[in-house]
Amino acid sequence: MAERALAAAQLPRLVLSAGSYETARPDEEGPPPDDIREASRQLYAVLRARGAEAAFLPHAGGHDGFVWRGEATEALLRLYGR
Repeated sequence: MAERALAAAQLPRLVLSAGSYETARPDEEGPPPDDIREASRQLYAVLRARGAEAAFLPHAGGHDGFVWRGEATEALLRLYGR
């Protein structure tokens, strides 16, 4: 994703959100669990360095409807104004 961001001619405004519990389950086969929050933070840093209008909303939670009620609202407000 970061490589695509660096190569893009123009980037849209973006809001990234990731929780501290958003990781792959340790019992899944394959590589070790991914830290989605850290990957999102790094992508945000790349986007900002590229000059994109981006926001990163870290939170203490997972990937569920309870969290997304607030995160989706905040993202829409950041993208389209208050």
